Amino acid sequence: MGTVGITGGFYENIQEAASHIVDVLSGIMKVNTIFVATNDGVTNVIIEAFNRKEEWIAKGSELPFEASYCSLVRSA
Repeated sequence: MGTVGITGGFYENIQEAASHIVDVLSGIMKVNTIFVATNDGVTNVIIEAFNRKEEWIAKGSELPFEASYCSLVRSA
């Protein structure tokens, strides 16, 4: 099952959806870095990244989850 797209269709995979999210947000938000990551509680994997000026994070990077900013986000 895919992810629902803006046009009502489906993305082929999570990479396609992540690319779209980063593309849209990088045009709206004037921040240096935007990324979409997945994690299993142990490893944080960057599946898409955008860096406007300085490269702070790269697509495909893997970090220990506890050493990443994502570990600071807690679900309610």
